[in-house]
Amino acid sequence: MNKLFLSLSLSAMLAMPAMAEELTVTHSSASAFESELNSALTDAGLTADQVTSLKIVSAGEPSAEMNVTDFNALRAAMSATLQKLDLSEAALKGNSVPSSDEKNTQPGCGSLREMAELTEVVLPEGLTSISSGAFQKCAKLQTINLPETITDIWNYAFDGCTALNISKLPSQITVITPYCFRGCENMALTELPPMLTEVHEYGFNQCRAMQISEIPETLTLIKQNGFASSGVTFSEWTEALTSIGESAFSGSKVAFKEWTPNLNEMPRGVFGYCYNITEFTIPETITKLQDLTFFIQKTFYDGDKNFQRKLICRLPEPPQCTYGSAAKWNNTFSEEDWMIKNIYTICVKKEYSELYKTTAPYSEMKIDTLTTQMPVVVEGGEAVVTSELGQEAVEGVLPVYEGNTTITITPADDMTIESATYGETPVEVVDGVVTIDVPQTPETLTITLKKSGEEAGVESIAADDEIVATTYYNLQGVEINEPAENGLYIRKQTTANGRTIVEKVMLKSL
Repeated sequence: MNKLFLSLSLSAMLAMPAMAEELTVTHSSASAFESELNSALTDAGLTADQVTSLKIVSAGEPSAEMNVTDFNALRAAMSATLQKLDLSEAALKGNSVPSSDEKNTQPGCGSLREMAELTEVVLPEGLTSISSGAFQKCAKLQTINLPETITDIWNYAFDGCTALNISKLPSQITVITPYCFRGCENMALTELPPMLTEVHEYGFNQCRAMQISEIPETLTLIKQNGFASSGVTFSEWTEALTSIGESAFSGSKVAFKEWTPNLNEMPRGVFGYCYNITEFTIPETITKLQDLTFFIQKTFYDGDKNFQRKLICRLPEPPQCTYGSAAKWNNTFSEEDWMIKNIYTICVKKEYSELYKTTAPYSEMKIDTLTTQMPVVVEGGEAVVTSELGQEAVEGVLPVYEGNTTITITPADDMTIESATYGETPVEVVDGVVTIDVPQTPETLTITLKKSGEEAGVESIAADDEIVATTYYNLQGVEINEPAENGLYIRKQTTANGRTIVEKVMLKSL
């Protein structure tokens, strides 16, 4: 029995073909690679499925070019077993890894697509293009050199190359074409090409290992799902980036706090599943938040019940949005309506808060009132300046509500209020109270005091204090160029020595 087993084992070993480390094929004539490969295999005593490493050397004057017919022959013969392809000494037609799709738009046409065991490719120096679908679904492809001379990588070129591990793209790349790197989960890019202008649909979709924090200054356009489910951590916009497609950043690690692209609507799903966004200011031009704009999935919240998101909204009317269990997978804010009250705080102007409190789904959010810091200057004496918040000005800064707010001025016992100016505009003081429409970044409120009983106006001006400029305002603080009707106005006069005099005057029409 032992002798029989030994005999069978030796027979099996003798029947097994030897595995080749490398086969070199000399390519001497365009479209002749199939016969050249078969000849090289015969000379080496091998079959195509025994070759794991292949090198192609172009010969002749000029060197014979590998075209799509040659690459298709290579793929047909070796797609199941080839692990390494060395093209460093091969001439490629048009300096490109070719495709059967001349327009570079369709999947399933790449000359080296679906090479099941391919892990390494060496491309020739001087290469300028990788054509459509060239390496599509080469799931084990890890290593490939991308020469700096490459200017174009076409649609689907590396689509589905889940093991691809490159950290830099050629610097001359200006466009990431549709589906170009979709599903390249291990592609650990640390920067984008410096002249990049466009990222087309699904260009970097599911590129989770990307670690890029800055948008190139040249980037103008990101189309649908361009960076969806990727590892980018953008937090600041660039001036050039003005066109954003649906779900452009969905599921990514972006941490934007505002929206600066010049668009009327935030695209559908643009920040859905973006859990690094914890505070965001909704643009004042927006009237509707599209489906999935800020979508939070229930399974995420179940894993992090401490997650909070704050929205800042200065719109007088709540933006339209999608909510309700019937539309749960299209909801603007969260998968389930009950999640809203646990996660969201919305900050609005004081005068709008009641409307938000009665408008769903904002009524389910915690509603805070927007406040800001107003610079305050008191001249000519001392006064206590207090806002509606019940806080006093300290070291020239007064916490106030954004929007319509009232400020109370209480001069020291021996002082009275002579005038008040917000920025360059005189404001009316009624019983020590000033009402101002305060923006996000306020101007300075300047309060001028005088001794009680001291007269103000022209009579108190020194003889040599000549009036050099006069401006009139209505009682709402709007400048009037030529007051011509009977009425009460605020007059601001500037003297030669820089003194400002503000007073109410009654003007008669001429």
